[in-house]
Amino acid sequence: MVARSKVVTAKWGVPSKEPEDLPDFLSNEEIEEKMGGAPRGVFRLWVKKITVVKNKNDDDMLKITAEIFETAKDKKGYNGWVFWENQNVTEQGASFLKQFLKSIGATWADFEKRTKLINQNSATEPTEIVAIGPVNFAGKTKVLAKATTRMGKAQNGYEAKMEVGRWVPKDSDDDESEDIEDEDEDLGEDEDLDEEDVEEVDGDDEELEDDDEEETELREELDGLSLPDLRKRVKTNDADAKTTGLKKPDLINLIVEQELLLDDEEEPEDEDEDLGEDEEDPEEELRAELAELTLGALKKRAKDNGEKVAVLRPLKTKEPVIDIIVAQELEDDEEPPF
Repeated sequence: MVARSKVVTAKWGVPSKEPEDLPDFLSNEEIEEKMGGAPRGVFRLWVKKITVVKNKNDDDMLKITAEIFETAKDKKGYNGWVFWENQNVTEQGASFLKQFLKSIGATWADFEKRTKLINQNSATEPTEIVAIGPVNFAGKTKVLAKATTRMGKAQNGYEAKMEVGRWVPKDSDDDESEDIEDEDEDLGEDEDLDEEDVEEVDGDDEELEDDDEEETELREELDGLSLPDLRKRVKTNDADAKTTGLKKPDLINLIVEQELLLDDEEEPEDEDEDLGEDEEDPEEELRAELAELTLGALKKRAKDNGEKVAVLRPLKTKEPVIDIIVAQELEDDEEPPF
């Protein structure tokens, strides 16, 4: 008979007190289904991790993992939604990177001179930032920031997903009335754009900021309204619009879509010039005129010409809107073929 070893009770190197259960994990898709829509607006984010990698141009790039961490009753349902954001450490991306630093309470000098790393020379582990100046990512205190969110665009075969549009400076006004919701291309966070692309799109940023501020102000106003008031406003904008079953975020998104293009204060330039006295090609002249307008004014003009809001709203640059207007207005101006 084989002798059996003595059975003993295991002793583990953990505290004897039973830990609390972890919260249930939900994917972004499951959170969106539960909440009836994606998180749009200003949200508090827990910046959980920052690693340093090389982008395709061999420049340093920060890969930021941030998670929604809200206490507001109407936003808590989005807690756990994860954003994976990129910040290029380049001359072109410096302004966007500075915006992120301000959102976590760090300065550019902190980033340049007081960034602490681990695993910098590891062959198996990614280089990770553990502190930027006074901001400690490895401590017990969560590093919280605020940001506006937006729907990105599909790239390289991947579906469009929600992303950070603009990081909100930490010293901005308090919780319920934070900064700008960004609709322009956030080049500092996009690893798929070459530097030439950055230079080409960068010039549109200033023109888009007015539209961004207008949308943020509208969302903040709507956030303070009750559900009946929101439904009434939808019906005021469009008597045929359906509001049954829509939750507050859906109603707010619908009103923004209804009103954003209608509220643009900048009117298109006078279209009544006598083209018969101008020897320039009508299309070239029209395109030159349209190029002087902001993106918001272009969208309003295209809408006034009959284009649907659903077609115009996703457009983030002026060129496709100009093409729509040229097709609309030159076609209207052509004489009947008889």
